This record gives sequence, C-alpha cells and structure tokens, in this order.
Amino acid sequence: MPAVRGAMPKQLRQLTWTSQCDVAVRVSPSYLVGMPVKVLWPQDAAWYLGTVTGWEGEHSWQHKVEYEDGDSELLLLACEKVQCPADLLACAPPPTATQLFALAQ
Repeated sequence: MPAVRGAMPKQLRQLTWTSQCDVAVRVSPSYLVGMPVKVLWPQDAAWYLGTVTGWEGEHSWQHKVEYEDGDSELLLLACEKVQCPADLLACAPPPTATQLFALAQ
C-alpha cells in the first residue's frame, strides 16, 4: 500500500483506518462532513490526508475535501478510493434510498 504523504497529526496516526476503499458509498453522504479522510491519488501512488468540509446536498454525492497541504477539491467520493477512521464509521447511518438513487444518476 502506498504511504501517506506529509506529516500526519499524532491523533490521526493513532486511529485505525478502514481497509475498504469504497467506504463513501456505505454511509450517508452528510455523515462524512467533518471527517478526516485519506484519498488515493493513483497518479502519485500516494494517499493524501484531508478533511471533508462540505457536501453539495441531497441530490449530489460531491464533497469538498481540504487537504493538509492547503489544497482543496470537490470530489465524488463514491468514485474515489477513500479511507476513513473505523471508529468514526461504527455508528454511521447508511445512505437513504433517495441518496442511492441520486448516486445512480
């Protein structure tokens, strides 16, 4: 597995990260806002640490991710390789049927 680039804060290093990369489709999209994430950038063969800072709404699965290096981007996390802290996902609500339908569009 590629390494995470950059200095990861101590409290994030101590978390257990999910091994699944499709975690973004397993939980309600609104639940991810505020969550630290690691996003795989295949062209760099590296995981980048960031925080989900926004969500585009009920009919969109796009999230704004702000990376620790200051960059940010709007991503369809359901189509990205993403890992989240396992403890934060333990009580995560699943997506609704409406949200899953929007993703399929």
